[in-house]
Amino acid sequence: MRSAILSRSLSCLPSLSLRSTTTALPSPEPSSIRICIASESGAAIAGLPAVDTIKQVERTAEGAIITATIPRERLVQAQTPQGFRYSVIKKAFDDATADGFVGTDEASLAERAGYPVVVVMGSARNIKITTPADMDLAEFYLGK
Repeated sequence: MRSAILSRSLSCLPSLSLRSTTTALPSPEPSSIRICIASESGAAIAGLPAVDTIKQVERTAEGAIITATIPRERLVQAQTPQGFRYSVIKKAFDDATADGFVGTDEASLAERAGYPVVVVMGSARNIKITTPADMDLAEFYLGK
């Protein structure tokens, strides 16, 4: 399986797969798919459909007031690695740097530069380690 993934990835160069160092358990297959899609479309990320109800709020001194409920079907939770054709991500970073823009991830830079970013199905096990509870979950997954 590994050689098939590597072969597919190599046939799709030149493109890059960028990974957050806080993403502990990415699977190789979605990464290979993102690299290939990125070579075709220019940019691709993994994403999971939102399952929680997401509220838009206005911050107040006392906390927050809900101003809208964002339709779930329009939301995905972005994951890493994120794949990009080199020319796309280079221009996206150059534009952001020139304008002093700081994005939340590389896909936000590509979006801002006007590139469509394709979303492929991610994995619930591809978790980002930001809290002690995330570390516990990663240890649980790795222990299986």
